[in-house]
Amino acid sequence: MIRTAAAFTALAAAPGVNTPLLGVRYLVRAEESPAFRIGIAASKKIGGAVVRNRIRRRLKVIARDLAPQVRPGTDALIGVRAAAATASSEQLRAALADCFRRAKLLKVKRVMTNRHQARRRCVHSSLPIPLRMVAVELPL
Repeated sequence: MIRTAAAFTALAAAPGVNTPLLGVRYLVRAEESPAFRIGIAASKKIGGAVVRNRIRRRLKVIARDLAPQVRPGTDALIGVRAAAATASSEQLRAALADCFRRAKLLKVKRVMTNRHQARRRCVHSSLPIPLRMVAVELPL
């Protein structure tokens, strides 16, 4: 969690991405610490203290769930917009994941389907490309 004023000030000048619910400013640190740290800024425009703290708690849980997928050494400042006060947790999760994806902060693992793997094997082995595996029932 980011708590110091200096860290918030450094993130305020950082590049960012926005959605209607959230705005995210981010920095990737060059330090040896691989921790993913977040700071949440929710102004009084959002609502009273109860509403602001509820959104903060929900965003902390969502960020904790996304943390294994985020690049190591990332600092993120999440700015909460007024529309987030009425948003569901799923909408907040989608908005935060979208911000991280657009900022290229998520580690992307390419998944190849069996068809792509078969095509790659056939290209390298100079065998014909199999079109499809089809189960055929033969009469006895």
